[in-house]
Amino acid sequence: MTIVLGALAALSWGTGDFCGGVAARHGRATAASAGSQVTGFAAVLVLAPIIGGSPTIVDIAWGAIGGISGGFGLLFLYRGMAVGDIGLVVPVAAIGTGVFPLLFGIAAGDRLGATEATGLALALGSIWLVSYAPGPRRATLAAGILFGVGAGAGFGGLLVALSRIGDDAGIWPLAATRLVGGLVVLTVALIGRQTLKPHAHSWKLITAAGALGVAGNAFFIFASQSGPLAVAAVVGSLFPAVTVVLARLFLSEPIAVTRGLGLATAVIAVALLSLG
Repeated sequence: MTIVLGALAALSWGTGDFCGGVAARHGRATAASAGSQVTGFAAVLVLAPIIGGSPTIVDIAWGAIGGISGGFGLLFLYRGMAVGDIGLVVPVAAIGTGVFPLLFGIAAGDRLGATEATGLALALGSIWLVSYAPGPRRATLAAGILFGVGAGAGFGGLLVALSRIGDDAGIWPLAATRLVGGLVVLTVALIGRQTLKPHAHSWKLITAAGALGVAGNAFFIFASQSGPLAVAAVVGSLFPAVTVVLARLFLSEPIAVTRGLGLATAVIAVALLSLG
């Protein structure tokens, strides 16, 4: 079940990041980030009563901590996607997203079998392959590394915080995550004197990004509760495969041989993790 829920998180995050990245390309990346936080908060208020749960103060606190980390991660990601190739910035961000919770989970006592360890190694390798850009596109990748690393650190911290939420909390702590994340974006916008009004044609994409982001977070919470954090985090961090494919289909961004190999490796990695 951990593999299935982690894969659903990756699908949701990958699609949501594509929508948010396209919205950011219309200009006003900070506004797109803010809009995503607002629509995500609304989605939590709709879904949380349906799913149920009784969160404690500690659960809410972990949600808020995740909001701080995730808010900065979203800002870095959308900014990077606005100035560079989506198929480059997102995979770089995924490296940190997967590695940080993986190391935290192992340090916290997660024990992995040989099959799972092999699957995790292949999954991390697939992320690197998807992010690798040979030839003249290396300059483009270098320009996005800073934003990608910042986003990865932010999202990695978010996943660790979400994994600490109790089994009985439902998704209520995500309300704190989105609320605090929105405050982070607001603060950055005020300091930088940036507009928070999104482009008129980007609202549908921003709404989709917010809703899908919440769905991905919810799937990840349940995945981390059903199995090792390391497995849930690395499977979830395969979301670049979804974003890269969507960028190819809708934006005609090229998929190099190394990226194709990375996507194939990701499939093998998930299969090994499921067998483990």
